[in-house]
Formats: sequence, C-alpha cells, structure tokens
Amino acid sequence: MRTSDPAYNPAMAYRYHILATALLLGSCGSGPQRPDTTVEDPDPRRGPPITATTPPTEHAEIQMHCSSVDPRQHPEYDLHLVADHLDGCAVHGSGELTLILESSASPSSQLVITIPGYHGDGTYTPTSVSVSVSDPGETHTGQSPLGGCGGCTVTMSDLNPAAPYPKTLQFSVSCPNLCNADTHTCTPTLSSVFRVACDGPNP
Repeated sequence: MRTSDPAYNPAMAYRYHILATALLLGSCGSGPQRPDTTVEDPDPRRGPPITATTPPTEHAEIQMHCSSVDPRQHPEYDLHLVADHLDGCAVHGSGELTLILESSASPSSQLVITIPGYHGDGTYTPTSVSVSVSDPGETHTGQSPLGGCGGCTVTMSDLNPAAPYPKTLQFSVSCPNLCNADTHTCTPTLSSVFRVACDGPNP
C-alpha cells in the first residue's frame, strides 16, 4: 500500500508490520525439543563380563628378580615365565587340586600349584606354588612356602558350579615372594589371574 493512498492508515500499517515480524521469527525458531536418545558406547577399556561360557585363557606371565643372600657364592637371577600351555589341571578324589601350566617354548619352564581340600569358590592357602624357568645351562626356581617365604593365596572361581567336569576354573594367585632354598628371595609380588579347563574326580 502506498503512503500517497488516501486510505493509508499509518497505525494499522505499523500493526501489520509487527504481526508479520512476529510470524517470521516464530517460523525460524526451534520447535519442541526431542528427547536425547543417544546411547553412549561402553568404556572400551572394560572387557566382556566373565560368564560360564567364557573360554579358558591358559596364560600366566611372571616376572620376578631373585636376590641372593651372598651374591659372591650365589649369583642373582631373574624369573621370567610365560606359561601359555596347560599341561594338566585336575581335582582328585581327595579334594586336592593340582595345576601345571607350562611354556609352549620350553615345557620344562612351569608354574605348578597344589591346593588341598578344594571344594569350589573361595580363597585357599596352597600347599605349594612353584615357578621354574629353564635358562641356558641352568634351571632357576622360586617356591612358596619355603624358608623365609611364608605362603601364597589362591582365590578360585567356578564359572559354572552346576556343570560337570571338565570345566573352566579361574585362578587368582598372589604370593608376596618366592624363595630358592635359603639362598634367594624373589620379588616383587607374584600376581596373576587366568582360567583353565580342569578335570574332576573319576566317577
């Protein structure tokens, strides 16, 4: 509408301008907010939960340094064992559980654990935990309990208590130190968690 038109009303034109501006701003504004349905990815550092179908790992790596009470007569040495092959795991009729986990590269390098009175989930004091590593020309060992090394603990987890043997058992092994006779003490703490398939008592 032109301002020279006799019918032109400035007040009405201003109202139309305000209304048009409001409608324009309304059409450009954001509509109703939709709920955020984003699902965050799980922490990639967390592994899958351990269940009855979790396969055995059959892998324990041990790294210790064995200090000598008399380095002039008994040199110090390192125990570095990568035990990645199951030689045997069995629960015997007496309740004793024995485990031998060995190195696939050197079968005489082994982790051997003996647990008395095994009866399922729980923390046990093993009769013996021993580590042997076949180095060129000599086999180095560490054991507990022995001498000044008072003993270890092994926490056992049966991933499927109702299942018959053979089945997967989880070992969580902790030894403050290992000893070799009265000549060496091996540190730091041996700490290892692994799962293996174990046989049970013969029917």
